[in-house]
Amino acid sequence: MKAWGFSAVSDSNRETSEDATTDLPSGLGDGASRDASGLTICQRWRNWSGMPVSRPNRRATVKERSRAQILDAATRLFAVHGPECVTFADLARAAGISRPLIYFHFKDRDQLFHEAVARANQMLYDRFAGAAAGQGTGREQIVAIGRAYQAFFQENPREFALLCCYEAKPSRPERLSPVEKQILQHHAAIMELMTAVLKRGRRDGSLRPNLGDPLKTALCLWAFSNGLLQISATQGCGLEQEHGVKPAALIAFGFSLLEGALAKR
Repeated sequence: MKAWGFSAVSDSNRETSEDATTDLPSGLGDGASRDASGLTICQRWRNWSGMPVSRPNRRATVKERSRAQILDAATRLFAVHGPECVTFADLARAAGISRPLIYFHFKDRDQLFHEAVARANQMLYDRFAGAAAGQGTGREQIVAIGRAYQAFFQENPREFALLCCYEAKPSRPERLSPVEKQILQHHAAIMELMTAVLKRGRRDGSLRPNLGDPLKTALCLWAFSNGLLQISATQGCGLEQEHGVKPAALIAFGFSLLEGALAKR
């Protein structure tokens, strides 16, 4: 399942996608310098040759950039304070924009919170899928997914905290918004990916054959690893002071323990 559209915004977005430039003369790529009209050498070459020129849609770019700016600020504040303690005034100050602009993009705080969660979920899924795609056996794939989760935790602590904040909220399946349904579908895609990897590991002999139900195994792996990372994040000082165990060492030991439990015996 492909991740849906809460991708980070780039200044290179266009109203229509550019054609491939592999057949153009060298030095005419889109990364070349622009003239006074804002066109690249590549675009001028197309204009000379009669090809249609694609110009940046500045209004759409500004709109997408401001939306991403709001989501970035929301992720920072929600991760630290929780969504209930953050107002649109707080978000406007943190993002450096006006409060009406936030209402232009998001009807209320719940929608903003859920869209920030959906974006973080996309980041996590992309990491998992990319990690699994670069490996051979099922065991190598599931280990790579575990390492990708550790990297996400270390490199994106705000997004990790945001996801934990969402997971701590009670579920209300009878009245889910469209964005909440996307979040659930995305989590299902992550479980589907992990389940497929575990099945592959049993088939290729790299994982123990008596592993049990692949979906339940995937859910347990997620629960164990998520809990381990949360404890390391929130109780790190206590772990070191009370038990003499550094959070990083505990994480490495815990994931090694999980890997050993999956290995063929």
